[in-house]
Amino acid sequence: MDYIASYLAPYLDGPFAIAAAVAVLAAIFRAFTGFGANVIWGPVLMLFYGPVDMVAIMAIVACATSPQLVLPAAKDADWRTIGVMFAAVVVAVPLGVVTLLHVDPHVVKRAFGIFILVCAVVLASGWVYRGTHSKWATAATGALAGWIGGFAGVGGPVLVIYFMAAPGEVRVQRANNTVSVSMVAPITLLALMWGGAIGTDAWIRSLLLLAPVAFGQWIGGRLFRNASIRLFRRVSLGLMMAIGITSLVT
Repeated sequence: MDYIASYLAPYLDGPFAIAAAVAVLAAIFRAFTGFGANVIWGPVLMLFYGPVDMVAIMAIVACATSPQLVLPAAKDADWRTIGVMFAAVVVAVPLGVVTLLHVDPHVVKRAFGIFILVCAVVLASGWVYRGTHSKWATAATGALAGWIGGFAGVGGPVLVIYFMAAPGEVRVQRANNTVSVSMVAPITLLALMWGGAIGTDAWIRSLLLLAPVAFGQWIGGRLFRNASIRLFRRVSLGLMMAIGITSLVT
């Protein structure tokens, strides 16, 4: 035990304490809305550990903790649509990881922020898409989300915009958000591992962050039980606006 404690001591520093505290808050929003965790704690992870480890830690933690949210939501999700998205994500995530390893992310992140902010404002105005989503539109959405997920770890909002632009029950929208966002992480993790981009430090920090994230998700899940569709939509749209603004200024 003393050896383990002495080995982990360098990782349990001030930056880690801040990252863990923010992780709890991020996980609460993730469990309540079905998305948004990465954009809340992503900037903190990037500040302390750099962009590659940021994406790696978020992918590892998401793979380990997503079943806590996905399994209860699975029965309400639109699996036909999500299946088409998943196929596109599998193709696009490795391209995003390649971009992450070779291109300065700031320009693309700002463009992404403007896109998310505009979409959030349009949805907040009360506009709802009344038509049908074609398979091509679904695949394009999955491809864009997968590329951004591999590149910056925040592909989820693209998927959320797709689902929230259409009418639907709050439990179905949240389930679609939860399941679709969760499917990006394992593909990102595999692509990073294939590229040899995950070091020992990222693995250890990820394991240490599992408990704070699981605790936050438990709180968020309990808050959702009594939430109205109006509250769910307001929180989701507010979070999307915050995502857009954060992407522009960080």
